[in-house]
Amino acid sequence: IKIWAGASNPNQQKNFDPKSVRVSLGVDSKIVWTNTDSVAHTVTSDNKYVDLISGPFNSLEHLDTTGNGFVNPGKTFEFTFTTDGDYSYHCEPHPWMQGKISVVRSFV
Repeated sequence: IKIWAGASNPNQQKNFDPKSVRVSLGVDSKIVWTNTDSVAHTVTSDNKYVDLISGPFNSLEHLDTTGNGFVNPGKTFEFTFTTDGDYSYHCEPHPWMQGKISVVRSFV
């Protein structure tokens, strides 16, 4: 998922792209967010979801090498979902940035 340049501007229509993603459990349930903006962002669960294996769905709780948990410009955040469901998320400092991951058991 791409975090677009200018996403920190509330008038920017594109921020998380795509905004909604549907993946199949165990096949492609590892999601990677890439920040192409010039400012840091977060990927933060709307409901404080904690995956049994991957831990909290919140970049702030997965510290990077700088120890801050923000997805800095040019950096990525990865999260693997191990339970099916719908997972809405946002950026903490820029709450108009919103997205959703739908994880299904299979596409069949």
